[in-house]
Amino acid sequence: MVVQIMPLKVLKSGRMPERVKGFIMEWAAQHQEELLKNWERCQNGDNPKKLKPLV
Repeated sequence: MVVQIMPLKVLKSGRMPERVKGFIMEWAAQHQEELLKNWERCQNGDNPKKLKPLV
C-alpha cells in the first residue's frame, strides 16, 4: 500500500483486508504532520524519527 502524505490518500492499494487499510489510514491521519517532517528529513539526507504505533 502506498499512501500520499499531503493530502492524505491511498495512491496504490495492495492485497490486504479493508480493516488493515483502515488502521493504516487512521494511523497516518494521526501522524500526518510527523510523517511530512520525516519525509523532509529524508529528502535532506537525515534519518527519520520513530513514530508511535497505533493504540
